[in-house]
Amino acid sequence: MALRSSDLYFRYSGVALLYMRTYDPRWSRASPGHLLFLDTAATIFDEGIRTIELGRGDEHYKYRLGAVDAALADVNITLTSVERPR
Repeated sequence: MALRSSDLYFRYSGVALLYMRTYDPRWSRASPGHLLFLDTAATIFDEGIRTIELGRGDEHYKYRLGAVDAALADVNITLTSVERPR
């Protein structure tokens, strides 16, 4: 049986953002998410992207992968009106 895991990345301006990860929890001892990340990181690197954003949170595995702390900005947008296309 194959390991079942999937990641969804968005790319913008030389950065790959890991948006969502899923895996079959029955395989958690085999670390399918980490295995997929390592393969994806190699592919992304080959394509010239040097930064992978792993999202919020200070989970220890992120630092083992080389993460550094960075400030994040929250942006709030208030709509005063919405015009729908006709």
